[in-house]
Amino acid sequence: MNFLTELKRRNVYRAAVFYAASAWLLVQVATQVFPFFHIAEWVVRWIVVAAAIGFPFVLLFSWFYEWTPQGIQRESDVDRSDSIMRAIGKKLDRWIIAILAIAVVLLLANTFVLHKDANEVAAAPATTPGPSEPKRSFTREP
Repeated sequence: MNFLTELKRRNVYRAAVFYAASAWLLVQVATQVFPFFHIAEWVVRWIVVAAAIGFPFVLLFSWFYEWTPQGIQRESDVDRSDSIMRAIGKKLDRWIIAILAIAVVLLLANTFVLHKDANEVAAAPATTPGPSEPKRSFTREP
């Protein structure tokens, strides 16, 4: 068998897309929400680093293991005639679509809702302050 065909059969591509979309969504939510709760910037950095480090492990896990009705089992222990890789692939496709839909909704909300408020504030006429106290000189008078 061709290596790329085996990657497809074992749903490694789908697992990679699912993980990448989930990690991207998690990082986007963290960067948008954490400042409101005054969570330190280094927490967001650790989330990005953890997402990047976890990617190869997800690929390896999806290569060596398979979802079965009996739970997660090693791919080599599952008879190919009993394999439900196709059904699992369809479930992964649905999850990928759901996560990407959430990402699109967040992007649209960020683009149209959040920036609309900022544009309204910028378009408001600026008021000039009234006369203030006279300028004080900080030089010492003799």
